[in-house]
Amino acid sequence: MLKGHVFNLQTFTSEAFALFIDKFLNGRCGVAKGCELSNTNNSVTIADGYFVIRGRFLEVISGVTVSDITSNGFYSLVCEIDLSKTNTADQLNQATIKVISNTSTYPTLIQQDITGTGTVYQYEFARFRVESGSITNFTDKRTFVDFTTIYDVIQNEAQGVLDDIEQALQNVLDGSAYLLKSGGIINGDLEVTGNITGSLTGTASNSQKLGGKDANDYKLKGDFAIITGTLEEDTEDTCYKKVLSLPSGFTKDNCVIVSVMTQNPVKTEQWVTGTMFSSSSYVIGGMPAIVYITNTQLTIKVKNIVLTNGESAFVGKGGSFNFKVIIMKIS
Repeated sequence: MLKGHVFNLQTFTSEAFALFIDKFLNGRCGVAKGCELSNTNNSVTIADGYFVIRGRFLEVISGVTVSDITSNGFYSLVCEIDLSKTNTADQLNQATIKVISNTSTYPTLIQQDITGTGTVYQYEFARFRVESGSITNFTDKRTFVDFTTIYDVIQNEAQGVLDDIEQALQNVLDGSAYLLKSGGIINGDLEVTGNITGSLTGTASNSQKLGGKDANDYKLKGDFAIITGTLEEDTEDTCYKKVLSLPSGFTKDNCVIVSVMTQNPVKTEQWVTGTMFSSSSYVIGGMPAIVYITNTQLTIKVKNIVLTNGESAFVGKGGSFNFKVIIMKIS
């Protein structure tokens, strides 16, 4: 069966009308016009006006007063809709202005879904206390329904959505919402599932960044660190050595030295490791070296070997040698 509510010769029922108004107002209840409140020591009054409760319009004509309120307690002035009652052509029995009370706290309002299966809904106009037989603490609890308020709510919610969209677009434009293909900044930890391909290059500004071109820049790869630099002559210690700070997180107690390699700057086509094989080992960049870790520092030393003719065994660029040391965390 199909019933029409806004068709010729069809009855538009109160239930259907209330449902659509309630949906339009998004369940809001309140005063549309008038309904001013007043009280005496033992009575409360709602003046003429219009209000809506869950899609059902009501009008106060010639005011409504509830009198003889003298029992001590906590009160609410409400309009109660009770759809279980039956109206007549001359009498509205499904809605009434009344007071409800409680002895120790303000009463809990009954607010069932009267556009669904519920039958009772109480809309609160005011609340007050009665002490020593007189009304005190009278508080206006009315809400208001008007198109200005509705449009303000819609506009505020829409503006909030637009602001979120605008911020999201701005994050895309400035790269904060993702990593750009040509670069980007990560704030926080980065976890990668799978492989990272390509090479990591660039100049680091401190020991915790990737890449680097001098001895204080380290290439960090998980629990490994590659420390590079150039040995400098130390006349006091009669050797060539370099003292470096360990990368962040590495200490003498949690890491070991995995590999030590040296390079003659003139022979840049090769890196060498191992002990001296012959005098030519120095020429190609190989030499016995000692590396040790103390506290948070790493030291590498190579003795300045002197040949029988009194010349230094070091060859190239004033006797300097490049080095790289790989350390690994073990705990």
